[in-house]
Amino acid sequence: MIGRFIFTAAALALGAIPTVSIAQEQGNYSIRNDTRMTLSCGLRRARGSAMERFALAPGAQWQSDEAGGRPRILICDAGEIIPRFRLLPGVRYAVVNAPRAGIAVLVVNP
Repeated sequence: MIGRFIFTAAALALGAIPTVSIAQEQGNYSIRNDTRMTLSCGLRRARGSAMERFALAPGAQWQSDEAGGRPRILICDAGEIIPRFRLLPGVRYAVVNAPRAGIAVLVVNP
């Protein structure tokens, strides 16, 4: 009887503790190429080494849904300088020509 009471009390106490959802947030990353050149780009996690590579033709748009809603780093080969841009999930970006760096990333709509 006492064992059953302790088990029931423990089960009720554990049910009152908030639990973390197993499903993580989805991160949606969207990039459009508003330059006149085809870009060879990659998207990786901050402090990560694995990179998802893709080619971005002029006027084309690239999208990715990834697990986790953390920022990603966009790296595009645009000539001598290889710029890096921090992208936030859920924000749409456009790659544009920039006088000194070759390219820049602008927010299209937050």
